[in-house]
Amino acid sequence: MVRSEAVSTPTKKKKKSKSLEVRKSKCSKSRGKSSATNSSATGISKRKKKRNKKAAVVDDGCTGGLKLLKRHTVTMASLTKAQVLKDPLEVELDQHGDPLEANGSNLQSYTGVLARTKVPINIESWPKVGKLLKNTIWDTILESFDLQPSERKMVIKSAGSKWREFKSRLTCQYVLPYIDDPESLKFPPDDYRFITPDVWKDFVKSRLTPEFLEKHEKQRERRLQNQYNHRMSRKGYRGLKCELIKMGIPEEDIDRTLLWIKGHQGKNGEFRDEALMIVNERIEELREKQRNGEFTQEGAVDVLTAALKTPEHTGRVRGVGGYVACPNQYFSLPKRRKQSVTQSTRLSVRQIMFEEQKKMEEQLKEKIAAEEREKIVAEEREKIVAEEKEKLTEEIREKILKEETDKIKAAQDAYWSARIDEMLENKLNERLKGVAAVLPVVRPKSVGNEHTSGQASCSHAVEESIGPSKKQKTPITADALANCLAEMERDTVQKLKNKKKKNSKVKKSQSALLEDDAVNLVELVDMTVTVESSKV
Repeated sequence: MVRSEAVSTPTKKKKKSKSLEVRKSKCSKSRGKSSATNSSATGISKRKKKRNKKAAVVDDGCTGGLKLLKRHTVTMASLTKAQVLKDPLEVELDQHGDPLEANGSNLQSYTGVLARTKVPINIESWPKVGKLLKNTIWDTILESFDLQPSERKMVIKSAGSKWREFKSRLTCQYVLPYIDDPESLKFPPDDYRFITPDVWKDFVKSRLTPEFLEKHEKQRERRLQNQYNHRMSRKGYRGLKCELIKMGIPEEDIDRTLLWIKGHQGKNGEFRDEALMIVNERIEELREKQRNGEFTQEGAVDVLTAALKTPEHTGRVRGVGGYVACPNQYFSLPKRRKQSVTQSTRLSVRQIMFEEQKKMEEQLKEKIAAEEREKIVAEEREKIVAEEKEKLTEEIREKILKEETDKIKAAQDAYWSARIDEMLENKLNERLKGVAAVLPVVRPKSVGNEHTSGQASCSHAVEESIGPSKKQKTPITADALANCLAEMERDTVQKLKNKKKKNSKVKKSQSALLEDDAVNLVELVDMTVTVESSKV
């Protein structure tokens, strides 16, 4: 009340006399003429003095921590007038509950200031912030802005988002880069002097745990997967929509697809990334199909969702802003039927059991498939080994059989050659002995023409016994007989070599054939000997 009275009562200003004003103007003119040459030097000296004064001033509120900001933190001191004058500012909201125009920006900025200064940063998460602190933020907001009770949820949600952003900024700029420099982490940042040393100590300790570092790295890798980065700075889709309306675009023509495209374009309408250019081409094609009636929106699947090829999920609606977190609400989809705790628990248990059963079946199938695979591989390996063994055994058997067969054939050839030679030699010797015993002693003929009566009668008797037919045959000499015997022996040996076989039956037939040949040879020899004897 004291401040309001002090402001409302106007103070009387003293009127300056005209002579004094004239006197000052004359002095200034004369001073300007005299010091025209030294104006630059005096200006530089004044600047140096100001700098020295600023440097000499000792800042008693310095925390001793890091100072990274080039400007002071935002305090929104201009809103204290509304609090003092009890004249709260009116804020307009759109159909989705998003603040509009300048007062909307002031509301957002002031909500961030209260979230940073009122809520300690050593609290683990926003849901664990007490109701007392949240009510304090809401009551302070009401002192400066004219809002309805139904808008409390929007303000508290915005405060939580800005509080999390503030903690993330402190972590990424004031803590993690100085892990190896503990001295820089002893005191709170000088940029944010409202942070107490105890709160800062707890905050730094929570940020250096292995669990948080692992979580931070995981979220950082997830953030790097974002292909479509917007270029709207801090104005967001709400500020972008206001700019498009000021440019003359009708509000009914501004949909979330247009906002998404404009939010990812540069000042000159260009796209930085190739992925954004591809999405823009898909959007143009789908818009053309929509105009021709070839594409229609089905539920939450509109042009933007179809172009991005990823569905909308609970928590945000792309191209709209953070104030619309429910796709069902934005696309006017029917709400899901509410269920009791027991029904939802049963459904969740059934779903869990079904998923577990499915996992077990898949594991069992994989196990059976692996066993069958191993069994088939083992059988194939055994078959290959058996075939190789059989093949090797057959080769060894054939080799041994061939060697034994060659040995037997060689032994048989040697045996029968010796036997035939022996038989021929024995038969020839026996026949020659018989011939020698039968043949008479040949005596030399007497010289002269006269013969005795006994000799004449003997020669006549022999000629008569031979007969007239025997006398006409050609006589056989000893050389012809030897040649005939040699040729017969060669023919017999050649027949034996050509007609031998592997089995015993063939061998017996060969032996019988040899014996027959030997008998025929002996008969031939006998006939030859008989002829010779008759000739003699």
